[in-house]
Amino acid sequence: MLSSRLGNNVDNRLKFPLTHSLLLLLCYAAAVVPGSAAPEYRRSRAPATYYPQPNDFPNEQLYHAYVVIQRFKNTITCDPRQTSSWIGHNICESGSLPANLGFSKLSYLALANNNFSGTIPPSIQHLQGSLLEILLLNNQLSGCLPHELGMLTNAAVIDAGMNQLTCPIPSSFSCVSSVEQLNLAGNRLYGEVPDALFMFAAGPAGRLANLSLFGNYFTSIGPVCAAMIKDGVLDVNKNCIPGLDNQRRPVECAAFLSQPKTMCRASSTQVTCPAAASQNAAARGNRKARDYYS
Repeated sequence: MLSSRLGNNVDNRLKFPLTHSLLLLLCYAAAVVPGSAAPEYRRSRAPATYYPQPNDFPNEQLYHAYVVIQRFKNTITCDPRQTSSWIGHNICESGSLPANLGFSKLSYLALANNNFSGTIPPSIQHLQGSLLEILLLNNQLSGCLPHELGMLTNAAVIDAGMNQLTCPIPSSFSCVSSVEQLNLAGNRLYGEVPDALFMFAAGPAGRLANLSLFGNYFTSIGPVCAAMIKDGVLDVNKNCIPGLDNQRRPVECAAFLSQPKTMCRASSTQVTCPAAASQNAAARGNRKARDYYS
């Protein structure tokens, strides 16, 4: 579904450099095509003259993407350095997200299950008016969980799970009024999970159905979050929260909490949500939902 949506809108939505755009799109399109179980990669070193064959790739779709990429690469003469790394069977597995990613007018951004590293660019905030779903799960993204990610007021799905993001949850996540699925599991987040962060999403007009903070290092929750856990909306297993079941071992928590921390924007910083946040919440005022704030 995401593949067709992205494909229908690619001509007028992708604004960042053409070469990077095409590579991301081909890798994504290949990754989302369903198929049989993928064989393991062949990791042996190959001679410089060796050309990857179909069985060097985890599936046939990635092989065809590789062929198309190589044909396109051969037509580029103005920026050869941009395409010098487009070789080998793991062509879709590395790199960082472009700094100007947010200046693309996207509705659906799916870059999951790759090996992207580095930080989530702050420019992502510029997608707040258009982005409906963002999938960054299962990469190697690091640094602070960005304040700007919480400003995506129209997004119904925000998934940045299974990365190496750190710091407390930014106060801007109190603005995600439209979110239904929010996954931050499997990162290095810590601190309190304050009730105020999910005032819009979990309130009477909110849509939040699934909030996963599994596998982080949070140390406390508020009463609203406790009610969300009871209702099966919030998952905080494998954290460091005293009094809750299924938490990390104390020695594991102590080891993490004693490590130097990345300096991020203070989670308690007051934030002004975009106007769309309150408008979206008001527009859904007749929706029947559990009111965690009554």
